[in-house]
This record gives sequence, structure tokens and C-alpha cells, in this order.
Amino acid sequence: MRQFIQKIQHHVYLIGLIMSLFLVLLCEACGRGSLLLGLRFAVEHPFAFSFDVFIIFLTWSFAIFFKRRIFYYLIVITLWGAIGITNGVILGYRNTPFTFVDVQLAKTGLDVMNNYMSQVK
Repeated sequence: MRQFIQKIQHHVYLIGLIMSLFLVLLCEACGRGSLLLGLRFAVEHPFAFSFDVFIIFLTWSFAIFFKRRIFYYLIVITLWGAIGITNGVILGYRNTPFTFVDVQLAKTGLDVMNNYMSQVK
């Protein structure tokens, strides 16, 4: 196990590229509703897919500054995975994707939530 962790720590860029591809595919699959449609997007729109991979790879590239790279990898996976799943859920209810405006309106939504939902007792 220790040798495996050491190999991961020495191949930061390769691991980052592979995980970026995986995370973009996960986000696209969640947003489009299936893994096949996510793969189809990658084949039909390679420039957009590559640009998405590059954006996520930039977040992976900061791992070279940390000693605890695996912990940093887990944080990045969790954040990008949560964003992708949230985008997929929101696209299921409306036709617009998850944006920063949704994050800004979260407090307003929590304030008016009591008007539309009963409290659990």
C-alpha cells in the first residue's frame, strides 16, 4: 500500500489528467442523464470536453504544493463531484444549469422555505 501511495505522489500530473477526465465524464453524465450521453458529448464536442478537462486539471495542479496530496485529491473529487451532481439534479427540474446565482440565492430560498414546507417535529 505504501508503494502505491508513493507512486501516486510521484506521478502528480498523470493522476491529475486521469482524474480530470473521470470527473468531467462524471459531471457530463450527471448533467445529460446517462454515461453514454456523456461519452457522446466527449466524442461530438472534443474541444469543449478538453476545455472542461483543462479547467479541472488546473485545480489538480495545485496538489504539487501540498505534502498531503491524497487528502487534497479527495477534497477536489468531493467538490467537483458535488458540483456535477448538483448540476444534474437542477437540470432535471429546469432547463438551465447550476450557476453562481443559485449559490447567491440559497439564503433567500432558505428564508422562504418555511412558507412552502412544514417543519419536521
